Amino acid sequence: MPDMRRRDFMLGATTGAIVAGLPAIVHGKATTLGELAAAKGLLFGCPLRLPLLDSEPGYAAMAQECSLYVCGDMQWRLVAPSPTVTNLAKPDAARRWAFAHGMKLKGHALLWHLQTPAWFTTLQDRAAALRALQGHIQTMCGHFAGSMQSWDVVNEPLQIGDRPDGLRATPFLKQIGPEYLDYAFQAAREADGKPLLVLNENSLEYDVPEQRGKRRAMLNLIDGFKRRNTPIDAVGIQSHLSTAERNNFNEAVFARFLGEISARGLKIMVTEMDMIDTGSPSDIKARDADVADFYRQYLDVALANRATIAVVTWGLTDKESWIRHGAFPQFIRKDALPVRPLPFDDRYRRKPAYDAIARALAAAPQR
Repeated sequence: MPDMRRRDFMLGATTGAIVAGLPAIVHGKATTLGELAAAKGLLFGCPLRLPLLDSEPGYAAMAQECSLYVCGDMQWRLVAPSPTVTNLAKPDAARRWAFAHGMKLKGHALLWHLQTPAWFTTLQDRAAALRALQGHIQTMCGHFAGSMQSWDVVNEPLQIGDRPDGLRATPFLKQIGPEYLDYAFQAAREADGKPLLVLNENSLEYDVPEQRGKRRAMLNLIDGFKRRNTPIDAVGIQSHLSTAERNNFNEAVFARFLGEISARGLKIMVTEMDMIDTGSPSDIKARDADVADFYRQYLDVALANRATIAVVTWGLTDKESWIRHGAFPQFIRKDALPVRPLPFDDRYRRKPAYDAIARALAAAPQR
């Protein structure tokens, strides 16, 4: 799935607040998605954008749906412009806001190949690269020790076709070797024993050849961690869904994969959920219903596994979605209408997708 621009947009775009969304009504009780999730022992969250939280009451009110603040301001490229400078002012501000509003904090991400500082790729030898990687992780995890619910330790390490083991050809792989993954998780655990350590990956949802291979590679990677006593607590499944691909979503296959993760003693997090609606009708009412129905189908399967502990949408309002603003041709509808991928519309009004997520949370088995 295209990647860097979705996070750049989530971190840097601006919106204009108009109207805050109203709370969901489930079983006659007004509540937020975060409260619905908490009632079942789950978390609900999304990446929030600090400038809007401080300046736009409508956006800040909508953000109260969350019990988990996903902080993308922690990317290595953003906090370390040079080997000797680390600036944590924005992540610190995010932590203050999250805690002031009763939210837990998730760090995204300690290592991601498309948010690697340019200077890392110029390091002359493996030893220097390893020192830099470990130093970055120890700095981040040490600074936020005791504050984090979880860290995405490594984001998107897999790419079928690059190598027989399924590892993506990242700067970390090139500079250090495949064991960079073990070093990363070990450094994170040594710096802070409290948060869940997450391996976050995309394209794991569909019953198609490439994704079957990626699921096998993920399980093989986890098994290798277990053999080497590398600490890992959870798998993040990005869940960038598409109504055009719905026929490729096999509930039994996906449930079996989640079961294989939980059987290995790991938790599961739905981490970046949204919906590309290019396979849905032009009519807004019909399209929103189609999107909502797939959300509910997907979440019913994901939440049926009691190892699933969190649902994270990749934004809350359509106007902030990377799908709409990422400039990827495959995401442009043939009718040229704006996509509607998230629970709230451009004016912060709840959509059927919101209600589908709410009902899936309400129907989830108790953790």
